[in-house]
Amino acid sequence: MTYHTTLDERIARAEKDLKSLKERVTAKQGTITELKLTRAGRDYGVTVGCVVVDNKGEEWRVTEIDPKWAGRPWLKGIKRNKDGKWGKAERHLYGHWKVI
Repeated sequence: MTYHTTLDERIARAEKDLKSLKERVTAKQGTITELKLTRAGRDYGVTVGCVVVDNKGEEWRVTEIDPKWAGRPWLKGIKRNKDGKWGKAERHLYGHWKVI
């Protein structure tokens, strides 16, 4: 019985260590995402809430920046309607935009 208890304790300790490592990985991924978003603002002048123009000349308000991009940031946004109000449908702009 002592042998099984020791194995159970080792399993519990290993599971506890694994949980701790997963929490550290999640925290580090959050830091990386934050740094990438900061770089998008510095290098491209784009932040959530700013207005950009797509390749058709339509204005969009940025609602999200995809942190997984490798190069020009991919964006999500809502388009300005003809009456000047912002729409409700969120769409992907990918890398086809420029800040105005």
